[in-house]
Amino acid sequence: MIKYVKRKIENFKKKSLGGKIGDVFFLLLIIMFLMPNGRVMMQRTMLYSGLFNKTVTTDNILLTAEDLTWQLEDFDGKPIQLKELTDKPVFLNFWATWCPPCRAEMPSIEKLYTLKKEEVNFVFISNEPKEKIAAFMDKNGYDLPLYFARTQTPEPLYSTSLPTTVVINKNNTIVHKSTGMHHWSSDASIAFIEGLQ
Repeated sequence: MIKYVKRKIENFKKKSLGGKIGDVFFLLLIIMFLMPNGRVMMQRTMLYSGLFNKTVTTDNILLTAEDLTWQLEDFDGKPIQLKELTDKPVFLNFWATWCPPCRAEMPSIEKLYTLKKEEVNFVFISNEPKEKIAAFMDKNGYDLPLYFARTQTPEPLYSTSLPTTVVINKNNTIVHKSTGMHHWSSDASIAFIEGLQ
C-alpha cells in the first residue's frame, strides 16, 4: 500500500499545473459527494448552474372522476379530496427528507410557492412521520403546505421515484409530470406556471 501511495505522489508531481488542479478538483468532488450535506450542496449548485434544467413537458393526461376522489390529509389531520383543490392549478410534489435531490430543489420550490401561492394550490406529499417533517421544515425555514395520502395514489400521478412533480391545470389535466430535481424558480418554470392561469 505504501508503494502504491508513493507511486501516486510521484505521478502527481510529474503532472502539469492544469492536471494537478483537475486532480485536486476531482478529489474535492468525491469528498463532497461522500458527505450527506455535501451531496445536497453539490446537487443544488449543479441545479442552479443549469446542468439539470429540464424542458417542461406537456403530458396532457385528463384525470378521471375516480382519480379526483383521491383522499389526502393535511398536516393537521383534516381530510381533503384532490377535487377540492382543483379550483386552481395544482402543483403536486412527492418528496422525502432523506432524498438529496428533494432537498436540493426545495429552496426553488419555496420561492415558487412564495410567488404563486395565491394562484396555485401547492401540495407536498411525504409518507414520513409528521415530527420528522416538521423538524425538517422548521430547521430550513420552509412554509410549504404538507399532505399525506390516505388512499392509494391514482395511477396517472404515481411514480416510484423521488422527487416527482405533477402539475394539474384547472381542467383537471396533467400538463407536467417529471421525476428528479428541477429548478422551479427559474424564469422558464415561473412562466410555465403563470401560463396555467
